[in-house]
Amino acid sequence: MAEASSGSSKAPLLVANPSDADVSQEIYLGVVKSYNDRRGFGFLACTETADKYGRDVYMPKAEATMAALQAAGVEWEVAAAMVASGNTSSAAAQAAVSAAPRGAAAAKAAAAATGTLEKERAEGEKAPPAPRLAEEDLVIFRTRLSIEGYPQAVCVQRLRKLLGKVLRTPEATEAVGSIASDQAAEVCGKKEVPFAQSACGQVRLAAGDEVSFCLPEAAKGIDGAGQSALASSREAQAMMIS
Repeated sequence: MAEASSGSSKAPLLVANPSDADVSQEIYLGVVKSYNDRRGFGFLACTETADKYGRDVYMPKAEATMAALQAAGVEWEVAAAMVASGNTSSAAAQAAVSAAPRGAAAAKAAAAATGTLEKERAEGEKAPPAPRLAEEDLVIFRTRLSIEGYPQAVCVQRLRKLLGKVLRTPEATEAVGSIASDQAAEVCGKKEVPFAQSACGQVRLAAGDEVSFCLPEAAKGIDGAGQSALASSREAQAMMIS
């Protein structure tokens, strides 16, 4: 479990880290089946986890909020601190993104300052809605088991649908092809995105084909160490190509 410091003391965060011993190494692809922000939880539908656990996967509010903040452009470390403090408004997220070039500390301070101003907002003035996941959003996630043995979604990342052009196709089942996409550069900083044949299903692609595909929207890594969220494994590749 990740931690955030405040002075000399440390407080546990409510979000998981992929390095936690009880977090799965497997990364799953699913869809938000339902989510109730007021009640503070939702459920993800996923064929792989349904086969493994026989049920939909429970998604805690903290993990859903974390995914929404990252999709809004907030880096992992800053988003985790915002979730821990409960300061997750749209204005705080925007302040954090604007201050990000000055570093994580500046982004956290900007978000905190905005949160303080919002608390002083005149009574009756409605605050802008906080970033949030919505039903039918595509996501990737890991799992951990609850005390009762039920699966819970952690390290959730929303996927964005992008357009691109095939540069080269996989030459074999285990080989990797690539897609060129200006939109991908905006999401992950790389214009060329790798993909495996398994991401195409039954579709046969050729160089030059225009395709749609999905990538995680998270701005920075979900490992809390500033690593790219697209650093390795399934997270590094285009998914659901059509």
